[in-house]
Amino acid sequence: MIDILMATYNGDAHIRQQLDSIFAQSFTDWRLIIRDDGSTDGTLDIINEYMAFYPDKIKLIRDYMPTGSAKGNFLELIRASEGEYMAFADQDDVWHRDKLAKSYEAMKELELQYGAGVPLMVHTDLNVVDERLGQLAPSFTRLMKLPVKKHLRDIIIQNSVVGCTMIINRTLADMCGELRDVSRILMHDHAIAIMAYAYGHAAYIDAPLVDYRQHGDNQVGAKEGLALFSFVRRFKAGKKHFRDDMDASYEQVAYILECYGRDFVKPEYDAMLAGYARLGQAGTKGKREFYKKYKIYKHGFLKKLVQILWS
Repeated sequence: MIDILMATYNGDAHIRQQLDSIFAQSFTDWRLIIRDDGSTDGTLDIINEYMAFYPDKIKLIRDYMPTGSAKGNFLELIRASEGEYMAFADQDDVWHRDKLAKSYEAMKELELQYGAGVPLMVHTDLNVVDERLGQLAPSFTRLMKLPVKKHLRDIIIQNSVVGCTMIINRTLADMCGELRDVSRILMHDHAIAIMAYAYGHAAYIDAPLVDYRQHGDNQVGAKEGLALFSFVRRFKAGKKHFRDDMDASYEQVAYILECYGRDFVKPEYDAMLAGYARLGQAGTKGKREFYKKYKIYKHGFLKKLVQILWS
């Protein structure tokens, strides 16, 4: 069975469409676990309405001590799940009918190749849409100029794994449960992606299986598809803001290594991860030398230029 984990907060504008898309899945062996983070709109009323129709398919966790963040909410959901597999659902997207079926098939192929006892993850591309589901871009990966063929060196510095496309196995979920200090991770999906590629295996489905809705309330979205826009935004934010973001990236890797150690890191990644975790203490020259040695750069010419200039 797949536990679908949905973190909600004031999502009454779009949650019906997401719930309908989940109940329309061609793969039906799933349970939906929802954790509300203190909604004050009609979100809970809508969830209770669906629970009345599908009492055996939905479990609601209403926490009166909100985490205050999507990453905190999702990590609590992982700890609440007992499923063999977990898929992550945002409250405002729409899943394609075959989203779960194709992801599950890819996961079973990974298990046949590597076994269920290692951390495994499957993720997909997305169809980028506006608030009314009008298409903005047929591929999030290509809009954001992200690599189709994923490598850990790309992911640690710039996440290209979107949480709402992911499905993970029990082994990886148990690892995620140890991430209790949310202040030391950038986002739950970013940290999970790093763990999957560093300690286990991942498969990427190069097809959009989710309509990724863009609106004013997105915590993270497809807001940097245009390189010039990205450069201007980063330039206006300033060097200090950029360096703070990079320091948070180094700290995230340091925290992961602190939680899980280096013994089970793939040998080809061990030195790279250990060095990246220490970059917060390195000077400009040391950072540039490290980036060059391991080919760790943000994607897109202007993003890479900012990284080099402001290291």
